[in-house]
Amino acid sequence: MLQSSTEFDAAQRKLSVEAIDEIAQQWARTPPRDFDAWFARHADRLTKIVTAGQMAAVAGANQYVADALDEQGIRAAQVATPNPARLVGVTADGRTIDGLLAQSVIGARARMAQGMPAYQAWQDAGLEVRRVISNEFADSGRAATGIGIVSRLGVGYVRMLTPPSCSRCVVLAGKYYHWSAGFKRHPGCNCRHIPSREDHADDIRTDPEKYFESLTETEQAKAFGKAGAQAIRDGADMGQIVNARRGLTIIGGRAQRTDVYGRQLLTTSEGTTRRGVAGRAIRARGRNSRTTPRLMPEAIYELAETHEEAIELLRKNGYLLDGARKRTAAAPKPAAPKLEPEPPAPAETAPPAEPAKAAEPAKAAKKVAEPAAPPPAPVKPEAPTTEPKAAVPKKARKTSPYAGKSMTELEARLNALVEAGDIGDEFDAVGAEIDKRDQRAKVERDRRAAKRDTKARTADDTYERLMREGVDDEEAIEKAYGVAVPEQRRRNARSYLSGLGYDGKSLDEQVRNWHRDEAHQAWLNAENATNGYMLSKAGEKAGVDPRQLWSMSEDRARKYASEELRGWWDENSRTTAAELKAQLIDPTELARMHSRGRDYLQ
Repeated sequence: MLQSSTEFDAAQRKLSVEAIDEIAQQWARTPPRDFDAWFARHADRLTKIVTAGQMAAVAGANQYVADALDEQGIRAAQVATPNPARLVGVTADGRTIDGLLAQSVIGARARMAQGMPAYQAWQDAGLEVRRVISNEFADSGRAATGIGIVSRLGVGYVRMLTPPSCSRCVVLAGKYYHWSAGFKRHPGCNCRHIPSREDHADDIRTDPEKYFESLTETEQAKAFGKAGAQAIRDGADMGQIVNARRGLTIIGGRAQRTDVYGRQLLTTSEGTTRRGVAGRAIRARGRNSRTTPRLMPEAIYELAETHEEAIELLRKNGYLLDGARKRTAAAPKPAAPKLEPEPPAPAETAPPAEPAKAAEPAKAAKKVAEPAAPPPAPVKPEAPTTEPKAAVPKKARKTSPYAGKSMTELEARLNALVEAGDIGDEFDAVGAEIDKRDQRAKVERDRRAAKRDTKARTADDTYERLMREGVDDEEAIEKAYGVAVPEQRRRNARSYLSGLGYDGKSLDEQVRNWHRDEAHQAWLNAENATNGYMLSKAGEKAGVDPRQLWSMSEDRARKYASEELRGWWDENSRTTAAELKAQLIDPTELARMHSRGRDYLQ
């Protein structure tokens, strides 16, 4: 690894950590009462921190390119002067910094509207801000480095890993890229450019296989998955293992299993076309990808009872190429068989012409002298007879022989064929019908998911528009997301009480638990203020527990409370569970309760 690359990467990481720490200190630790008002007060400060970090990230990029080329002994003329300052103040996708930060706050409000506790939504927003800003710092440094590379003639780059690296980055590393090739990255990617030329790139290439072998088994499993790492150790092609994950069916963030001969296994559609490595391997066995899906490494090691079986399944599913680790290469086409040329057929010899008799020339001369006969009159073709065309019957609609059969019945039939060893035409037809129905179901799921996404985006746009128009936050959420104001308050109240540690199956149960603690604290304070004289004679006679005075009805509390306690209530209030609930969800009712003006001493 080049010394200049190592130093530049370390400097970039340090700048990013310092800026993110400063953002974390500015972010409120407890959720503010009004997210938007808090952000409006702190947006300028947060934006300045981010732009300062961006400026520091791009400042040394052009010098780093020059140092890296010098270290390799490469002379490259610089035909333009980079201006990295143009990268500061905007995100990688062209948005403003404050707009990017505001998106996290908007997302927090949306999650609260869906029932997430306020403290959790705010905490998630803070983590999201730090994550996206970390990405922006890395993208700014990479973009500035890319500009420095473009400004020099004949210079490209080699992708440098900055461990720990993910599996996708590992298989992309170690290659020389033209200056115009985009730098592929994912959120949180920390890979870097190493400026170079193609004829010098071999000296600084990163070998993915050597990087894999440098990791411990735990680190290998973290980057490639436990089964994927084991498959690579068993000789599987790293690119096939990594790329196979692209063909997984993901729903709700989880990989979906497929019913394969009666067992739920992870399968992939990657590489199963006619030209794909796995597709060729499957077809070489006389199968097709519709009825014989490509198993993921996880499924292979789940099925295999011995190491030899695992190796064989890796080969059958296109992961093990000729028993050795190597980059995927197209299989060479078989040479056409060499055919021996056929001997030429003997030429047919015409019989020798007989000598012409002397009389024949005289006859020929006479025939030439005679006038030619007139050509025969042209024969007029007869008109074709037109017969009425026979009516072509309409093609009958093709009906599937499995119409009316449920998926359960089809799968049972497929399993029966497997158990009977009858892997023939019917097996393929049943498998094709199952695949067709699965595809239709997938299309319908995708349509519904797209409809939900469109509805959610529309709601977000409506909410933002209403807030810009000055509409109250609760009213805006109700109009945009369809969550009524009372329901919003109920959800927020439950979230607030859960954050305080008061759980319950309902809001009323949470409020009762909250009131129990509040009443206990009030009882302690009142007992100290009244020197323990808390019950009237009627209360002592009835054997009332003084702690119950905060939970019984107001009339009974007046009857059983001492004069000293009633005076304390006038000064400090007697908080009931109903008042606590109204405090959370119904300000109007709370105001009505307070307007009655309780006087416990009258």
